[in-house]
Amino acid sequence: MWKFLKGLFSKKPEAKPNPLGTVRVDENSIIHIKADDTEQRLAWSDIIEVGVLTTDEGPAVEDCYFMLIGPVEGKGIAIPNGATDSGLLLAVADERFPGFDFEAVTQAMMCTKNNRFVCWKKDR
Repeated sequence: MWKFLKGLFSKKPEAKPNPLGTVRVDENSIIHIKADDTEQRLAWSDIIEVGVLTTDEGPAVEDCYFMLIGPVEGKGIAIPNGATDSGLLLAVADERFPGFDFEAVTQAMMCTKNNRFVCWKKDR
């Protein structure tokens, strides 16, 4: 009986995948792995702008996205704030994006309207 009870209470529930995906970073790039296991990858060196896009649709649906813009129109990644490990972008922002505007992120997180906040732009 003790083994049964111990087994019943020691099992951790299987983690469900986050429908907003997961973020990974490596030396060369940032990766957004979507819920369907497709990957969006952008090299650090290709990022020309980092921003936050907010909508007025929350809190029932995701309303805040980190926007990583690449050098080619239409090439970039939109990472939902609610994605697993989305905070990794902020953790490496100082190193990867000198002069990154954390105040813009703070303002975006408090925003409940459709808006766009630029946090960093590459010097051209």
